[in-house]
Amino acid sequence: FQFPSHDLTSRLLTVANLIPLAIAASLRAIAWTLALPFALFTFEWNICAWPEGFPQNMLTTEQCNDYKNEHQITEKIERFSEKLCKRGVIFRVPHVGARYLTSHLVGVGKLLQHWGQSVLLCHAGTLHSMYSTEMFPWRLVSFAERGSIQKELGDGLESLIYLYCTVSQSEVFSQARRLATTLGSFPPEGMPIRNCHTGQRSTLNPAVAAELLLILAADVVEQEPFFDIELIASFLRLSAPHLLRPPPLVTAMERAGLFNMSNKELRDCQWTAAWLLRLSRLPAFLHPSDLRQRLEKAADQFPWWKLSDILIDVMIVVLQLQSQRNLSISSSSICVHLSHVF
Repeated sequence: FQFPSHDLTSRLLTVANLIPLAIAASLRAIAWTLALPFALFTFEWNICAWPEGFPQNMLTTEQCNDYKNEHQITEKIERFSEKLCKRGVIFRVPHVGARYLTSHLVGVGKLLQHWGQSVLLCHAGTLHSMYSTEMFPWRLVSFAERGSIQKELGDGLESLIYLYCTVSQSEVFSQARRLATTLGSFPPEGMPIRNCHTGQRSTLNPAVAAELLLILAADVVEQEPFFDIELIASFLRLSAPHLLRPPPLVTAMERAGLFNMSNKELRDCQWTAAWLLRLSRLPAFLHPSDLRQRLEKAADQFPWWKLSDILIDVMIVVLQLQSQRNLSISSSSICVHLSHVF
């Protein structure tokens, strides 16, 4: 993926967009602090409200049959991405880390692809915040356009994106931490969730909750260095048993014993591992087996580092998380289409 080239006018518009983005973020922060529904500020109560039976009756991306094959999925997604590009707003939306939103969207899709997920789930990751989310108030399309977008993308894909954009991510964070610590899995009735716009409460069946958490994990990791390994471990621990293709990273986390560590132990290990990795200046492209050999050799050469087997495993996981967002993965998905457009 190549970053888009922007002329002076486009750059000035991007800077100008920071002002309304800051205002929208401030209003959401007020609503968040006072535990008020966002729809009180946006006047979109009716179109943000979850309809009857949603999201309890949602299907996973593996279960939906909106498309005959992957080629048809790609064609529809490419037509939709062209529509977004013609609007122009997609080129001028800023994101964290002094980047453009397009960079983040493409990065989330690539990360899910690297984790071995289906084409449909990767597309959902690439378009995950198109309506705006609790944490990111800027939208590419309006909730009022849901009807036409469902026809363009298909009900299954659009429903997962709509869920992601309306669910309270802060509550998902706390629920995931709690469930991973107390139960180690989803309860049979599903994961409790809340609509951040209207305050509606519901439960999400474990299979759909697993896909939601996986997209959220990719969303958080892609914004490195802000990711929290304890939060990512909670997401992956809960979602892996319900995914048709669990990310290979889950095996690395199980080997490192991350799922059995307390929150404090995880934070301490992450801090130590990140610090040692910076000191050792290990290249991010090393294969895990090669990385292990380098770290074991370092443990012999520098005994004062106290590199236990567990810490080496944690360092491998941390390095994988920190480097995966930079991987370039070729596919016929929207990621490649957007890279051509930009």
